[in-house]
Amino acid sequence: MLEIENARIARQPTNKDPQELRIRSELEKLISTSWSKEAMKKMREEQENFFKFSFSHLQKPQEILRRHRKLLAKLNKISGARIVAGEEYLDKLKNEKGIIIVTNHFGIAKLTKIDNSEGRFPIPIEVFEPFPSRYASLFLVSERLGGNLYETAIELPGALNEIQEACGTLMIPPVGEKRTETLIEKVEKLVEKDSRAVMVMYPEGGTTGKRNNGGPYDLGGFHSGAFVVSAKTRTPILPVCQAFNPEKGFEIKILEPIFLEEEDLGKISDIVEMTKASMQSRLLV
Repeated sequence: MLEIENARIARQPTNKDPQELRIRSELEKLISTSWSKEAMKKMREEQENFFKFSFSHLQKPQEILRRHRKLLAKLNKISGARIVAGEEYLDKLKNEKGIIIVTNHFGIAKLTKIDNSEGRFPIPIEVFEPFPSRYASLFLVSERLGGNLYETAIELPGALNEIQEACGTLMIPPVGEKRTETLIEKVEKLVEKDSRAVMVMYPEGGTTGKRNNGGPYDLGGFHSGAFVVSAKTRTPILPVCQAFNPEKGFEIKILEPIFLEEEDLGKISDIVEMTKASMQSRLLV
């Protein structure tokens, strides 16, 4: 257990990592207007309040979940999120049980990061990225699809892990084997419980532009995990691109859904690369 907790801590961004500091600098260039600066401030404050409550009410997971869902709606509104392309594709998913959104790992959580250098929160890290902001801009997509929004993410350290769990996050261990198999089981169980679940997955496995020394929209390599899960569970994939307009807020571009079955596993790598190419081209428009 100690090994896993140490791995959780090791995966968290720090103020001493040159790659982390560089991508933060690139992201901060996007917050160039009074409106965008105020929006980030409000998003941080709303999430700080959420975590203050959650850390002191860990014994009330249902209340944390309720507040989390209200928080996503509020953050979505603050961020000015709107669908600017591809909304018509959502109609192709109206009869599906469970939907996987694959999206670029835009680093808004870094822009709303919460300082913990003075130990305000009972976790063993000096700064943490509030995970609700990572996918709050996709709330209106899940709302349009008529389902609840869930994130797929690596387990966080300390009590943050309990809060993740209360929020319904599909958590992946930071180390170990058969993590894709574990995720398949979790997706199946969630869809059985919530048939319209909309599950956000990040095929880059990390913040866009961080590991490849790129900008906020320069996609890194895609892992195949989300696509394997889709094929194994016959849960359609909805590619979605997130971009931030400093004058208006998040712009959501939806691409055509991908319907996979087990017989597609032999060509998954090609499907992954085609999806990445399609998303990259939409991010540049």
